[in-house]
Amino acid sequence: MRVVIIPFGFFSENLDSPRVSDFTAPLIADRAELIAEEFESVTLIAGWRDGESAVRWADGNKYVTVRTTGRASIARYLYRAIRELRSLRQEDIVVVNFNPHIPGCLLAAYCRSVDISFLTYFIGLPEGTQGMFNKQIYTFQYLLKHSDGRICPTPESRDRLRELANVPIDVVPNGVHPMFDVDETVDTEENMLLYVGRFAPEKRLPLLLSAFATVRERGIDARLVLVGARSASKREEIESLAHDLGIGSSVEVHGRIPREEVPTWMNRARSVVLPSRDEGFGMVLIEAMACGTPPIGMNSGSVPWVIDDAGAVCEDQSELSDAMERMLTDEDYYRVRHERSLKRAAEFSRNRWRQNIYDAIQNAVSD
Repeated sequence: MRVVIIPFGFFSENLDSPRVSDFTAPLIADRAELIAEEFESVTLIAGWRDGESAVRWADGNKYVTVRTTGRASIARYLYRAIRELRSLRQEDIVVVNFNPHIPGCLLAAYCRSVDISFLTYFIGLPEGTQGMFNKQIYTFQYLLKHSDGRICPTPESRDRLRELANVPIDVVPNGVHPMFDVDETVDTEENMLLYVGRFAPEKRLPLLLSAFATVRERGIDARLVLVGARSASKREEIESLAHDLGIGSSVEVHGRIPREEVPTWMNRARSVVLPSRDEGFGMVLIEAMACGTPPIGMNSGSVPWVIDDAGAVCEDQSELSDAMERMLTDEDYYRVRHERSLKRAAEFSRNRWRQNIYDAIQNAVSD
């Protein structure tokens, strides 16, 4: 069986030699790579900034990139995706969609019309599930109802999605990449707290900075490192806020770094903090735990389920300040969370994920 993977996003930083593992969204790259190992071959149809490219490797895999900028980007993407699917119709194929948006809905409709198995992997959740018409909620509902199979990473995500459509959903928890591991050559910095991720509104970085300012006001010698700013303006915005809060000298802001450097930062940190308003999973949490670094998160989305008893889950800014302080100063508390983190991370193996995702795809095809 051939699997066709459809994410509507940027494919690779280098179109001269594209690889699944080079996809600019690491979570999709991990999933695509593991899916490809379980099937005869993979066709990846993704978006690109500048032009189009189609490369077929000797192993039979094909990587197609489509220019997805400008007003005609969605139409162009859909045309190219449907053209590829038409060329594969006589083969045994299944489409795995990572795009719960308008292009995904249109591709689901096409696949149903020509009897191609279509499965949607719901990595995240829509913003809110109540109130008036919401385009994002509508697209999630459509794909829940019109996909042959549905996958999400946690029981909490499944329950939230079922509020939109009461349909069968396979829960397949994410697997942590083996590069995230305890590195004995890296010394933990006793006073460093780390954030890794996008500088987006839903990540609530102002909340993190305000909570950290309280920690500093209590006389605790600590520093906060934030990694992942995608633009100079985002970096300057956080630096300016830190200065206004009086913690400018204790806050470091870095841009995006190669993914293979993230485990070193996590091994250095005393704790990894994720202050998001809502998370479908929160991969940095299990990546940190795999490095033996206890996480701190908020009581939202799937965060409490992922962290379990390996770190701290906070209700508000006050609890976030308290959790950071305790993680920095209470050695017994930290030691226990360190051991629990390693134990919890071991439950998210890639081998288990590979088998579960394969089973979910096969179920979607057989049903």
